[in-house]
Amino acid sequence: MFRNSKKKPCRKGTHVWEWERGRCPGEETRRCGRCEQKEAYDPHTWGVWQYESPMTCQQLRYCLVCFEKEVGALIHKWSLSPYYFDENNIPIFVCTHCKETGASEEADRYLMSHEYT
Repeated sequence: MFRNSKKKPCRKGTHVWEWERGRCPGEETRRCGRCEQKEAYDPHTWGVWQYESPMTCQQLRYCLVCFEKEVGALIHKWSLSPYYFDENNIPIFVCTHCKETGASEEADRYLMSHEYT
């Protein structure tokens, strides 16, 4: 990182910190003026995870103070569909929330724990 650079690494405890404020009260980032290492303090008051919309399984949450958005994981609710089968006549999983079809590790675990005919 510092090869061919005028910046030199700081020894432990020798950083020269410069502070920057964020939008949310108490949100601060500090950067060392010598080695440019960055550290952030995140004081956001996050709300609960919720679905982005009724038609998607994308999870979101918002800061209750500044309304900054954080994007989470896709969380599907898989179930076996009585209407969809693959070419080997094996039932296909359908997400009951967004109607996506397919398989996932979560769906595979469901299949292994339930027998079907």
